[in-house]
Amino acid sequence: MPLPPIYTLSDYLQDKEACRTELLEMEILPMLEQCPICDGNISLVENGAKWKCTRKNCRHAQTVFYGTFFEGVKIPCNKLLEFGYHWLNDCNSTQLRNITGFSKESVANWIQNYCQLIELDMQSMPEDDRKVGGPGIIVQIDESKFGKRKYNRGHKVQGVWVVGGVELTEQRKLFAVSTDNRTAAQLLEIIEQHVHPGSHIFTDCWAGYNTEQLEALGMEHATVNHTEGFVDQETGIHTNHIEATWRGIKFHVSHKHMTRHLIDGHLMTYIWKRHNAQDLWFALLNAIKRVDYNDLQVIEEDNEVA
Repeated sequence: MPLPPIYTLSDYLQDKEACRTELLEMEILPMLEQCPICDGNISLVENGAKWKCTRKNCRHAQTVFYGTFFEGVKIPCNKLLEFGYHWLNDCNSTQLRNITGFSKESVANWIQNYCQLIELDMQSMPEDDRKVGGPGIIVQIDESKFGKRKYNRGHKVQGVWVVGGVELTEQRKLFAVSTDNRTAAQLLEIIEQHVHPGSHIFTDCWAGYNTEQLEALGMEHATVNHTEGFVDQETGIHTNHIEATWRGIKFHVSHKHMTRHLIDGHLMTYIWKRHNAQDLWFALLNAIKRVDYNDLQVIEEDNEVA
């Protein structure tokens, strides 16, 4: 089940104290066994909102959110998790505003914060797990421009180029990254970084895909000429799966996020959702637990609920 019905989470999504307790019990928030200052006994106070040392000569106290995704945030933790739930459920900005009551600025900020969280969670995975393909596995690779034509016709497409690949396996593992150019050197670097040696690479006939260089990386390379058809009639080679994937990504990514600054976070989110499709909610909670928050700069310029 990608997401549990929201009513099954209502006990802690509707109450901040219950949410704190649930996050502690699930160890999403750290359970302290001793005071981090004097190693003395420590206990929960203020209805579970703070840890406080019991030693009279110490009395160190800290919020239960210290060092976590929720630290220093004025919006209650249950409201942020509710926002995360609906964000995972592909609600757009307007829907998120209507459901949560957050301001327009808060919605934009927290979408970016969740994208950054997911990006860091993906980056924490071993590099080999993030790569696609492998010995004998077909990987269809293509590039696509993310953006739209001004006035919808007659003008150069504005936006950003994205290079991606999808493997022809049951898992349909995927990579997608933005790039400033589509030179042979850049495409080769991207493929080397994201595709395992031994893969069979299928592409169109774009000159940037250099067969000799791909073979030097231990990959086989075959092409389909799209001027003659979508499928090579002799070999059966095609890139239909990656092209269908582009349509899926563009459906889920707003045009206003198709910029060099924002696109990679949304690409990573799409890949992360696909990777964790069997249990998105558990995966989000685990990401909140795992990510190093020294690397996460939470944006909260307008954090009041409207």
